[in-house]
Amino acid sequence: MPDSPERQQKGTERRSPDLVVVAAANAFKTANIGIKYGFPSWAVVKSITVLAGKRTTASFVVELLRSNHVVYLILIGLSIMLLVWGLGERALRQMKTAELQGRIRKLEMRIDPQRSTSGLTRRGTTNPDDLT
Repeated sequence: MPDSPERQQKGTERRSPDLVVVAAANAFKTANIGIKYGFPSWAVVKSITVLAGKRTTASFVVELLRSNHVVYLILIGLSIMLLVWGLGERALRQMKTAELQGRIRKLEMRIDPQRSTSGLTRRGTTNPDDLT
């Protein structure tokens, strides 16, 4: 957008940045990228070359994971942990349902006093009489 005539007369017209300033900004951007990505890459390569050919804890863990029985033990352990977590979540949900049951019952009676019950227990589980 061209400058207004008043601005040009006062000597405050916009100037394009000098070539030196642009070059310096580009150099700093390049250096920043080099530091940001170059150093971590160099560190990874350096650590791999230092450990090359040596027996380390990492190689022991890799060998251990390659054996099938360890993988099965890990899978069984994860399955047990997920089962315990799921049962805990179920118990928490049922406790919360029982906690809110009184308020829900009052609200339902306020809306429709003739409403019949579904037969669920306070915890939200199936009525034991319905299981037979």
